[in-house]
Amino acid sequence: VMNYLLSSHNTAAYKSNVDVIKNILPVYVSLLNTDYPFKNEKYGIADCFTSLNGNWGALEVQSMTFTAAFDDYTLAHELAHQWFGDKLTTNDWHQIWLNEGFAQYFQSVIYPENLKPAATAASQRSSLKSSVSNSSTTYVSDISTVDKIFIGAGTQPYQKGAMVLSMLRSWMGDTKFFTALHDSLNAPGLDYNFTSVDFLKKYMQAQVQSLGFDLTNFFN
Repeated sequence: VMNYLLSSHNTAAYKSNVDVIKNILPVYVSLLNTDYPFKNEKYGIADCFTSLNGNWGALEVQSMTFTAAFDDYTLAHELAHQWFGDKLTTNDWHQIWLNEGFAQYFQSVIYPENLKPAATAASQRSSLKSSVSNSSTTYVSDISTVDKIFIGAGTQPYQKGAMVLSMLRSWMGDTKFFTALHDSLNAPGLDYNFTSVDFLKKYMQAQVQSLGFDLTNFFN
């Protein structure tokens, strides 16, 4: 894990913040039963002054995250993208939730339930649930601009995408849910390639077939 901090930020506080990666990464590897996708290269945080339309934020690329935000939840979100977004990349901007919904779920649910006190984990999950509108969708119909893809009115690819995963996990149970994620992340020809909702459904359905569940309507 190689972190690059600006000299003006090279303080104990910043170092402590980025060190959380060393705790989060093994949790993701264990739950997904899948190695960090770029382990023969590196992972790390590159400190930078940047903004997207005036909003401070972070952006991951394969094997590195560039960020001006150093809170642990943001770092947990961007790390999850190494699997969901970089190892598997959505083949359709309309379905950006396949990248962002997963990262949001790992940020708001997986990270706190494994590395935070139980009360904090419950509060984070409650906040995620309350942030979702009944009328919102994961599907982004208007992909004409970047803003409309990621933060368009009426769509919530982050929050609602995360809650879709929460629903699936509740129905399937942990073992089947995480096995389905493992299988999709390691499918021949799919890993380090493009994925789709159909592929996700395929691996989720394979795990619940014996229970008599049919996820067709849910995914539709």
